[in-house]
Amino acid sequence: MRESNWDKQIIQNFDAAANNYNTEADIQKEVALKLATVCSIHSIPPGIWVDLASGTGLLAECLERLNPNQSIIRLD
Repeated sequence: MRESNWDKQIIQNFDAAANNYNTEADIQKEVALKLATVCSIHSIPPGIWVDLASGTGLLAECLERLNPNQSIIRLD
């Protein structure tokens, strides 16, 4: 399948934005911390934790910060 000029432009814009995503993702960071805090209130047994559709891993980072003895596999 051949990419149109529009498709190429979208890809270029996405690639350019991806480089700075985490530095600009203030709302996403806030939501990730809130979700991780809610998860920390509940008893989640140790073992294999997986962050599905992890993107850049903001939620997994927050979970690991709040649960220092737990590592999380990130899958996007």
